[in-house]
Amino acid sequence: MIHIVLDTNILHQEGLESRNMQLLSKLSNSGELKIYVPEIVKREFVSKRTLESHEKLIEAKNALIEISKKLLKNDPLRETLSEQEKSLTSMADSVSNALKAQFENWASEASAVELKADPAALDSIIDSYFSGTGAFRKPKNREDFPDAFVNQCIESLANKHDKIYIAIKDTAFKKHLETIPNITLSDSLKDFFQLEEL
Repeated sequence: MIHIVLDTNILHQEGLESRNMQLLSKLSNSGELKIYVPEIVKREFVSKRTLESHEKLIEAKNALIEISKKLLKNDPLRETLSEQEKSLTSMADSVSNALKAQFENWASEASAVELKADPAALDSIIDSYFSGTGAFRKPKNREDFPDAFVNQCIESLANKHDKIYIAIKDTAFKKHLETIPNITLSDSLKDFFQLEEL
């Protein structure tokens, strides 16, 4: 069986419904491969999409306010614009919930396994943070904390299987992952599907 881990940037690049993601799901459901998504990758993906959606809702709301300001105070259209503005405000929670549900549905349909970080590994991650080793590019680089947790999940998975594949674009993180012997890296799902083993 082929084991593949998806990193956040691959999910952002592909989305959940691309042709490559559909092929990945089909292979997973046929038993040819197993898809793994670290919990922090899932959370990064969903939170970024949620944040982007909320920003668009705020832009739309502000546009309605601007239009309303250009109308006379007694114009009936102002009331309609005000109602639309309130509607957009109430949509924020619905959008968040919809995006979370969308990811969970995809994970379920693709039989994806969520990798949870081992709380016992926290001391090791903190040591790496201070020394600038492992997934950390330099000492005390806070930006690398998500990668450190993803790395812990990947190393744990790599200890259980002879070979694992990782689809990842993050060049700095890839440099560290290249030091793990039984890992094969791909810059994209397209590259992954072109590997000879596939």
